[in-house]
Amino acid sequence: MISGGAGFIGSHFVDRLIQEKPSQITVVDNLFLGNLDNLNDAKKAFPKLKVVTRDLTVMDIIQDLFARGDARIDVVVDFATIPLPAAYAYPEYTFLNNVKIVMNFCELLRKGLFELYVHCSSSEALGTCLQDSGM
Repeated sequence: MISGGAGFIGSHFVDRLIQEKPSQITVVDNLFLGNLDNLNDAKKAFPKLKVVTRDLTVMDIIQDLFARGDARIDVVVDFATIPLPAAYAYPEYTFLNNVKIVMNFCELLRKGLFELYVHCSSSEALGTCLQDSGM
């Protein structure tokens, strides 16, 4: 499962993952910033690509994705993040959204519903430290 897979980084990851010839790929995105058009090439290259539009902050929705049984999910690669610029206008919403998604996936991992969780971020996690350090 690739959460946030319709976003810029997530969709590029999906394109690259297809080259590894996986048996299945499920993309889950709430389309806050993602766009289904970002997956057009992936759908052509991997016709079995499953795309689901859902809000991953809601535990029942995530559990339903794992309970469906039509496709076993072994690995979750999590790109679903509201980026820093939104936090300036909506700090509480941004914080709660980002934390809730991670907490939900960690809880399902703890319950053994999948085997590996990879949480990804963006350069925004570093802030201005690279500029300040002269890098």
